[in-house]
Amino acid sequence: QPSRASDIVVSGAGYKVVGSGLILLSTVVHYLQCGAAVPAVAPPIAHALPVLLRGYHTHAYKQVLMAGAMLPTSAGLKSISFKHLALSSQSLGVLLALLPHLKAILAAYLPEAQRHALKEFDGVESDLEAHQQQIFAKFVSILEERRRGRVKDLPAA
Repeated sequence: QPSRASDIVVSGAGYKVVGSGLILLSTVVHYLQCGAAVPAVAPPIAHALPVLLRGYHTHAYKQVLMAGAMLPTSAGLKSISFKHLALSSQSLGVLLALLPHLKAILAAYLPEAQRHALKEFDGVESDLEAHQQQIFAKFVSILEERRRGRVKDLPAA
């Protein structure tokens, strides 16, 4: 039975998020709750969250854009469809939308002298934006291939 994407709304914008994205968000929430409950762990969390988010980005990149999900040892998909590309982009989009909020929450629990650690999120943001641009480029390339195929099939005038 295929899994379904869940709808998440951030700042008025809706996103479809796949199961792995939901697990990631749940983990992020737990990290933030720990930081709020025990402020002494906020600095290590400020370093751990970007690592976690980059790990998700890297895995999503390999699975979708590098077709790792087609391997039998992975999801065993027959192809990476527009739907897979769109869901991957949406899952990255929700992370991009949440990044400023994550930084603000962590900043509230970090001592002033350690807030420089939040700059690590800027690199994560750049990585996620680049990944989304590559997904968009893949959409365009697929559409261009289909257009060329259809034009070839048209009778000459």
